[in-house]
Amino acid sequence: MNSTFSPAPIRAYGKAELAHLYYGLPVSDNRACSWFAQQMRLHPQLMRRLADMGYSTRCRVFSPQQVRAIFEAMGWPEVVGSR
Repeated sequence: MNSTFSPAPIRAYGKAELAHLYYGLPVSDNRACSWFAQQMRLHPQLMRRLADMGYSTRCRVFSPQQVRAIFEAMGWPEVVGSR
């Protein structure tokens, strides 16, 4: 069985789920989310755009529209799939 990489689809993601896609290493949800929050803050325009869409740091789920904004600002993460 061969593994291939493909771009992550645009859909709703839990904060930890999306953080793990970007972090890429097996770490705790807390560590991945903390790191992801730091990375997001490096993109002030993204943070403004997300705030306009109703995002707050207490949100647990990103909407598909928010995910698209994140992917556009930070690049599309890749997911491993089987061929």
